Parts: sequence; structure tokens; C-alpha cells
Amino acid sequence: LKEAPANVKHIDWTNDMRNIYSMTKLLLITSLWEEPFCRMSIEAQANGIPVIASATGGLSESVGDAGILIEDFTNPHIWAQSIKEIASSNSLMIELSRKSKIHSKDFDISNSFGYFQALVEKKLGLQI
Repeated sequence: LKEAPANVKHIDWTNDMRNIYSMTKLLLITSLWEEPFCRMSIEAQANGIPVIASATGGLSESVGDAGILIEDFTNPHIWAQSIKEIASSNSLMIELSRKSKIHSKDFDISNSFGYFQALVEKKLGLQI
């Protein structure tokens, strides 16, 4: 195997992502299949980390308009172009970081429960 470039660091598996997120400026989620949902994108966004992800499955919902979704996700040139676009524009990085924090709040437990509660009440006529 080739050595990793100097700006790529391998980090062992962890139960606590805070240390990893504190070192992360941009998160790539290069999924090739239909993810049902991606908690990692929400966690990164809650930490103000912009996400570039494959436009497949639940990633479209979990990333939302707070990141960049790659339609042609098997094309590495488009990934590189998106990374360069964000890396070369401090204002874009700041804007995506701001939008990321806002978007992640939609998935906060208090908001999620509120959505669930309203759905149960509307569809089943039950109050929980």
C-alpha cells in the first residue's frame, strides 16, 4: 500500500468523536449505496463542520442545504472540485459552517420528539 499523504491521518476507532471533530475542517461522506440516514453528518454539522456527501439515500436529508451533495458521486474530479471550492473560499466555509449548525438543530431530540408527537396526535388522535 502507498503511504498516506502528509495531510491524511489515520485515527483508531473511538467511542468519543469529540477529539476527531475538533481536528476536522471538512467531512466527506463518500457513500456508494442508499444510506437510510447518516448520524455522522448531523454530528459534524452540530460542530460547525461542513459536509460534502454523495447525493444518495438519506444523505440528502441529513446533509440538507447546509452542505454539498455530489450527484455524480463516482467521479473523483467532482469531489476534488467541491473540496477546492470550499477550501479556497473562507466566506463559503464560514457560511456552510453557520448553516450546518442551524440544520443540525432540526435533528435535536427535543425537535424530533415534537415532530413525532405532532404526527402521532394527527394520525392516531393520541396525545403523548
